[in-house]
Amino acid sequence: MENAHVSAKKGLLWYVTAGPIALAALMFSVYVGPGFASGTLTVAYFLTKGSIGVFIGPIILGVLTFFWCLLTFEFSRVYRPANYREQSDMTYRNPVLRWLLGLYADLITNLGLFLLIAVMVNGAANLLQSVLGIPMLAGTVLFAACVLIITMRGIKLVVKVSSALTVFIIAIIVYLAVVGIVPVWDKIAAFAGGNIPPSEFGFSPVMAWVIILGFTVSWVCGRPAVVPACLEGLRRRADVLAASAATALFMTLGNLVFTMVLSAGMPEVTKEPIPVLYMLENVLRVSSVSRVLYFVIALAAMLSTGIGMIYGTEVRFHNRFKKLIKVKNDVLVRLIFNVILISLCMIVSRFGIIAIINRGYVLLTTLAGPLMFYILFFAIPWRMLRDKKNKAGPYAEEGPGNGSAEPPAGGN
Repeated sequence: MENAHVSAKKGLLWYVTAGPIALAALMFSVYVGPGFASGTLTVAYFLTKGSIGVFIGPIILGVLTFFWCLLTFEFSRVYRPANYREQSDMTYRNPVLRWLLGLYADLITNLGLFLLIAVMVNGAANLLQSVLGIPMLAGTVLFAACVLIITMRGIKLVVKVSSALTVFIIAIIVYLAVVGIVPVWDKIAAFAGGNIPPSEFGFSPVMAWVIILGFTVSWVCGRPAVVPACLEGLRRRADVLAASAATALFMTLGNLVFTMVLSAGMPEVTKEPIPVLYMLENVLRVSSVSRVLYFVIALAAMLSTGIGMIYGTEVRFHNRFKKLIKVKNDVLVRLIFNVILISLCMIVSRFGIIAIINRGYVLLTTLAGPLMFYILFFAIPWRMLRDKKNKAGPYAEEGPGNGSAEPPAGGN
């Protein structure tokens, strides 16, 4: 009986630190980086689309997130790809289509990652400078060093740190919701219930929804970190369901808190590089304690984003980069790659957070959205259904019950 109790405790510990909840926390940690922490993405994707961006947009996006997570997590559990490109290659049988859409997956994912990491670097450096007075360059180097130290230790530490930071971030979000929503509820209700059309901000209704739904692409940027983590975190179909539900819940509630709080500052916040800081200082006029809490959550969010994204990107290109630079030591290869990646992102970050998001990121997700929807909601489930019907691939030797057969490593 005692052994069963200990086993249950160990099972719960795995569930939270390496299993489905940890996987959801890792997905959430990728999202709650610079866009969430600064509020810039929230304003660009939701609030500049009028009243629909406060409640309707985030809720619909949350429902979509649950379903695409359910499909892609189950694909990863059954097919066990080692990285997102391998996940893409396993989806298609036609070699031409596999190459084209694999190239597309690389292009969209890495452009999105590159832009998001640039925003992260710029946002962290701005925060360190505005709150602690640390020069931009010194703050960037300090932040990059923290990211490098954690990513160099491997996926298990990345998942555990992201999980720990995400739990802390969620606690702070709850606090900010309590102190930030009630005092400005009249302004929130006026914006959300005012039937303000997207045309007020220069968007047609159709384009407004294209951009809001295209935000799915930014969440898919979590794949480089999450796909390798699925190898550790998904054992049963119940794990897939739990991870999908937790991911959708984290993202939807986090989005709603910030769309509500920031809507009270519209339209002034559209011109601010860090809208949340503007709200705290000029609208809510919070105490110094709340200001410090925001500083902590913002840096924690950006750190959690950095370690997940940079680790996943390095895993994807490790072998190719190793051959390119002709270095045998894997640790040194990882270090060189990460330093180069962060350095390039530092250069791009000089354009500023508003320009990167409003011009680069919105354009990227809008163009990539339609094809990404095809991949998430048609190609992936079609591949699983076809293989299951034909008893092909990992379903060829599927065991009774939960379909948890171990597929051949690394391929179709």
